[in-house]
Amino acid sequence: MAPGYAASIVVMEMEDFEDQIFPTSTTTFAKEPLNRSAGFAKDLKDRFNGDTMRSGYRWERKDAILNAMLAGINEHNLAAGYWAKAFMLQGQDQNVENTATLALLYTKKDAAPHAQSDLGWTRARAFIQIESGGAQHDPFDEEDTSFDLGGSWEQTRDTARAHFLTGATSMFEYSHRFFFYVLSINDRHVRAVRVDHAGIVVTKPVDYVEDPTIIPRLLWHFSRLNDGQQGLDLTATMLEPSSADYKLMDKLGEDQGYDIDYEEGIALPPFTPRRTYELRSSPASSTSSKPAPTAAPRSRVSHGSADPRVFKYVRSAFKRSLCQNWPRYRLKVGEEGREFLVAQPAVGTKDSPFGRDCRAYIAVDCVTRQLVWLKDSWRPVNECSRPEGVLLHVFANDPKLFVPTLVCHGYVRQHSKPVAEASPAPRATRQTAAQAASKKRGSIHAGAKRAREDDTEGEQVQPGAKKRSRFEAHPLPLYRHYRIVVKEVCLDLEHFTNGWQLVRLIYDCIRTHHRAYKHYGLLHGDVSPWNILIYPTIAVDKKAEKEIIVWRGMLIDWELSTTADGTKPANPSGDGRTIMSWEFASIERVRHAGGQNTVEDELEAFFYVLVWHAVRYLAHDAPQPVVRSFVTDFFDTFFKYPDGALRAHDCKTDAIRDAQLRYADRVIRFCRDGPGPSHPLNGLVSELLRRLQARYAIIQQERQANGDGGGPARRPHPLDGAFGDDRAVLQETQVGAATAPGGLPAQGLRGTKARAVKTRELARSLESHAAVMKLFAEYAVRKDWPMDDRRPDHLAGTDYENERRYIDVPMDDWDGDVASPAEDA
Repeated sequence: MAPGYAASIVVMEMEDFEDQIFPTSTTTFAKEPLNRSAGFAKDLKDRFNGDTMRSGYRWERKDAILNAMLAGINEHNLAAGYWAKAFMLQGQDQNVENTATLALLYTKKDAAPHAQSDLGWTRARAFIQIESGGAQHDPFDEEDTSFDLGGSWEQTRDTARAHFLTGATSMFEYSHRFFFYVLSINDRHVRAVRVDHAGIVVTKPVDYVEDPTIIPRLLWHFSRLNDGQQGLDLTATMLEPSSADYKLMDKLGEDQGYDIDYEEGIALPPFTPRRTYELRSSPASSTSSKPAPTAAPRSRVSHGSADPRVFKYVRSAFKRSLCQNWPRYRLKVGEEGREFLVAQPAVGTKDSPFGRDCRAYIAVDCVTRQLVWLKDSWRPVNECSRPEGVLLHVFANDPKLFVPTLVCHGYVRQHSKPVAEASPAPRATRQTAAQAASKKRGSIHAGAKRAREDDTEGEQVQPGAKKRSRFEAHPLPLYRHYRIVVKEVCLDLEHFTNGWQLVRLIYDCIRTHHRAYKHYGLLHGDVSPWNILIYPTIAVDKKAEKEIIVWRGMLIDWELSTTADGTKPANPSGDGRTIMSWEFASIERVRHAGGQNTVEDELEAFFYVLVWHAVRYLAHDAPQPVVRSFVTDFFDTFFKYPDGALRAHDCKTDAIRDAQLRYADRVIRFCRDGPGPSHPLNGLVSELLRRLQARYAIIQQERQANGDGGGPARRPHPLDGAFGDDRAVLQETQVGAATAPGGLPAQGLRGTKARAVKTRELARSLESHAAVMKLFAEYAVRKDWPMDDRRPDHLAGTDYENERRYIDVPMDDWDGDVASPAEDA
C-alpha cells in the first residue's frame, strides 16, 4: 500500500505517455534538438562517472543532477523558449538531506523582465523534482515495506512524496490551471508525470543515462505545447502591476466614502449618494495600461445594485487579499464570459491539490465594480447533484428564501482533452488512500468549507513489470471546472455575538429550509455550520424613520439537495457514496447512509449546529477539558462496523437517549453572569432533545415494539416588540411565535398510555417544520436572554482538530446491525 497522495494514480509505459498524453508524436522528434542533446548526454556521463555520484552525500548527488538539468535547459537549450531556475525548500527537521530539490521552468518571455529572486510559483509552467538514494526515495515507488521493521524506508518515501506534493500544491495554488507536467528524477531514472485534480498519470522509471535522448525528448515535447496544452486556464488572465485593472483593485481596497458598520442593531446615518455610481462594461482588456472606457452595463446584468455602500468587513477582507506577492487575475464566468478581478483566495485548499479543490474569492465585478463572492471548484463528472447556480436561479424570484443571490455561473471550458478520456483504463490500478486534508476556513465566508469525505478518490499505483499488481484496475475519475458568483459576502456563523442571536440566525435558516421543502420539494442535504452564514442587512424602521442593521441567517450550498419524494438519489456522488457533513448528520442518516434523507434528519442537523456553536462559544459550566472531549466524541467520532457501516459515538446517542447534553457524569448547562433565571437556551435544548428522544423511541418501537417516552413540552409566552431593547426581532418572528402550530398539551391522559401518546406526538412534531419553527420563534422573542453570554472559543489553546475519528468494532462484537439510541436504552 502506498498512501500519501489521497488521489488516483495511473501508471503507464513511457512510450504510451508520449503517444497518448502529449498531443505531438515522437516520430516528429526533430534532428536539431537531437543534436542539441549530444552535449547534454556527454555532461550526464561525465557527472555519473564522477566521484560525487558514486560516493557523495545524497544532497551532493541531488545538487549534481540539478546542475545537469539546469545546464541542459539553460545552456544546451533542450526546451527551446524556456528557462529553468533552482528551487530549494528545507524541511522542518532542518536536515539538509531532506531538502526538497526542484527546478522550475518558465518561458523566457516571463523570466526576462524579472530578477531570479522574484520568480516564484506564479509564472512556473512545470517543475522537475530531483531525488537520490534508490527506490526508497522514489515518490511513486510501491514496493511493499512490511519488511521494514524500523520504518526508515516508508519514512524516506513519505519525504519524497511530501516534496512532490509541495510542488503540486504550489502549482495549483498560485495559478489558474487544469493540469501541469513534472519530471521526477531519482538518481539515473526519470518518470514523466501529468497532474490534474482527478489524480496523477506517471510513467514507469526509465534509465536516462543509458538512453540520454529521453529527457531531451520529453522537454522537446513540452516546449512545443501551447498555453492550453500545458494546462493553463485560458479564461484566467494574469494582471500586470502596471495595468488599469491592477490599479483599480488597489483603489477599491480603500474606503471610497461609502463603507458602513455592520454590527447588529446600530442605526445608519442618512445616506445620499454624492455621485452616480460608476458602471463599467465587460469584457475589457485586463493588461492594458489605459483605463477602460466607462459605459452602461450590458443587459444581462440583473443583480447590480445602485447602492454603493459596502460593509467594512467586506472591504477589509478584500484589502487583505491584495497581497504584494500574490498574483491577481481577471476571470471569466458563465457562457457569456462576464469578468471579475480576484487576488488571494479568502478560502482555499493548501494541503492537497486533488479533488474538488474549492477556492473562494472576494472579487470585483467588472460590470458594476462592486465586491462579490466568487467560488471556483471542481465537480466530479459522474456526480448526480446539480450545480449550485442552477438551484439559485430557480430560487431567484422568491423573496422569502434567504439564500445567496446569483450573479452568474457556469462550467469553465478546458482547451485540451482530459487525461481521463485519453488514458487507457486497463493500465490503471487503484487502492484506497487517506482522506484529503480539511479545507481551511476564513472568517469571511460564503460557501467554501471543509472538504467532504468524498472530495478525493483512492490512490492508484502500478507495480514493476515482474511483479503482479495487488490492486484492481480502475481509470482516473473525470472532473469539470465550475465557477459561480453570488452577490452576498457573508460572515461565518461563529461571529454571532450572543446566544439569542445564534438562535435567531438558525431560525432564519429553518424557515428558508421549510419554504424550499414546501414550495420546491427540496431538502438541503448538507446542513452544517459551514452552510449557515451571517449576512448583515439594512432594515427600515418606519416608526423611527431610520435604517438599522439586522443580521440574517443565510442557508447556502444547495448543490447536494435532494427531492422530498425520493426521486433524487441520496448519494449524488454517482459512485454509491453519500456526500454530507457526517459530524452534523442525524444518527439515523449516519446509520443508513444510503437511505432517503428526511425532514426529521435535517431538523436534527440544525440542532447539532446549535449545539456545536453553543458549547464552543457560550457561557456554561463545563471546564475546557470536558468541552474538548465532548466535541471530539459528540461530533467527530464514529463506530465503524465490519461491513463499513457507521454509528455515532455513545456521547451523542446517550444525549438523545437521556435528553441531556452530558459528558460522562457531567451535564452541560448554559449560564449567565450573576443571579437570575435559568439561561433560555437550556429550555430550547431540552425541548429539542426530548423531540429527538421521542423520534428514536418510535423508530425503535416500530422495529421491536418497545418505545420510550418524554414529558410534556414547555410553551413560553411570546412577547411583543420589533426593535425594543436593542434587539432587532423581525415582525415575522413575532408572527411565527404567535400563530404557528407547536407545543403539546400540558394535561391529558395519564399513565403508560398517556406517555405513549405524548411520545408519538413529540416524534410527530419533527415530521414537519411547523412545530420546530414555532419553538424557535417562541424562544427568539423572549426578553430574558442575556446579551453578554458570548465567550472566546472554549477550544482555543487546546490540541483539538476537526478531524473524523473511527473506532473499529471487532467482528466478535458485531451482531449484523447498528444500534440506535433507543436500543442502547
